[in-house]
Amino acid sequence: MTEALLQFIWQYQCFSTPKLQLVSGQPLEVLSTGVANTGGGPDFLGAQLVFDNLQWRGSVEVHFKSSYWYTHQHQDDPAYDGVILHVVWEDDIEVVGPGGPLPTLCLAEFVSPEILARYTTKLTQPNLFIPCGDAVAQLPLFKWEQWITRLYIERLEQKIKPLMLRLKTNKNDWEALLFSMLAQNFGLNRNGAVFAAMADATPFRVVQKTSANLLQLEALFLGQAGLLSSTDREQDYVCQLQEEYRFLKHKHQLRPLVGAAVQFARLRPPNFPTLRLAQLARLYHEKNQLFQAVLSARRPADLDWIKNLSVSAYWQSHYTLAAGKKATTKRPKKLSASFFDLLCINTFVPLRFA
Repeated sequence: MTEALLQFIWQYQCFSTPKLQLVSGQPLEVLSTGVANTGGGPDFLGAQLVFDNLQWRGSVEVHFKSSYWYTHQHQDDPAYDGVILHVVWEDDIEVVGPGGPLPTLCLAEFVSPEILARYTTKLTQPNLFIPCGDAVAQLPLFKWEQWITRLYIERLEQKIKPLMLRLKTNKNDWEALLFSMLAQNFGLNRNGAVFAAMADATPFRVVQKTSANLLQLEALFLGQAGLLSSTDREQDYVCQLQEEYRFLKHKHQLRPLVGAAVQFARLRPPNFPTLRLAQLARLYHEKNQLFQAVLSARRPADLDWIKNLSVSAYWQSHYTLAAGKKATTKRPKKLSASFFDLLCINTFVPLRFA
């Protein structure tokens, strides 16, 4: 048994029973397994779970044994303070987090031996492009086509479940739902959870009221994401952002994110969170009511205008707000075709399906 297999089982919910229970005996419902984290910190970010008659959103950590939490010294790392579920194969010790005993799911009770046997005999064989690929030839063409069509529909059905829950919480405001989805997907895998939390902490009515002023909109997004807390006043643009955000924060009684930090590590400059938030601000400055535009589009090309939007003057020659960073060659820094495709797949299509 490896942690990689446990992460796979959790991510794809390979359980022999849909009725999960925590070690404490409480029922557990998984709304979203979260996004796999390949960097530092917990294994999955932004998971959504239901237990204790409450809906929880946070991180999930996976270990072979519960005691590995202490072996890896997670109790001393603030990055793990947001873990809401400990997924293990062997529960050999009670783990205590900042809020008390850490909710634990023991997978050994819910995974069938068949899955383990299939993993060891088929899925770990080397030099196979797709380990189960030889089974495709055994399927009749009609069944194959029906199966992949059903997979497509099931995938969309899974993607809209958390969307419908968000819709209930924001009183059926589809524009606000789209903003939350766009924010999360502008953050990609590394910063998607933090961007989504930023959107949840920012009333959409404030975004709409601010959209006519691009500087204020940039200040709103960057400030809410905790990127304007530095006292550096070396750059005039940063000073303006800080002043605008202080004004907006006081006027609208805003609360920036606490305890969540955007990540720059292992990211290429075009994916830096500062630049992505500037691009998101430019998009809402151009059109603060995007829902109708997305709904009326008949094909992705109808939304190509999104790819042609350029960021504001400062961001055309910068990637971050850090003092001492030299300006780069001036470029419009438009959205790439591949990034636009990701927005279509992960935002526009699921929204229209919903």
